[in-house]
Formats: sequence, structure tokens, C-alpha cells
Amino acid sequence: MTTVTDMKNAIGSALKKAIIWLGLAAIGIIAIPIVMLLGLIHLIWSSVDAVIGRLFNKTDS
Repeated sequence: MTTVTDMKNAIGSALKKAIIWLGLAAIGIIAIPIVMLLGLIHLIWSSVDAVIGRLFNKTDS
């Protein structure tokens, strides 16, 4: 038969695991838009760099 202490330990362990998983889920939810935003910034930066390179780095032959 389980004692009150055993039940408290079990509840505490389950609560600890739930908090860890909720924290990891929150980090994952926040990280996805950040990665998408960084990818979009990189795409725009690369596109602008390519356009400027083609417009202003013409060599006269």
C-alpha cells in the first residue's frame, strides 16, 4: 500500500516532467517563427545583394 509520501513523490515527479515538456514546447513554438524570419531576412538580403551586384558591377569590355 502506498503512503502519502510516495504519492507526493509521484505527483512531484509527474509535475516536474510536465513543466519540462511545457518549457520545451514553448521554446519550440517560439523558435519556429524566429527561424522563418531569419530565413526571410537572408533571402531578401541575398536578393538585394545579387541585384546590386548585377547593376553596379558591370565591366566594360
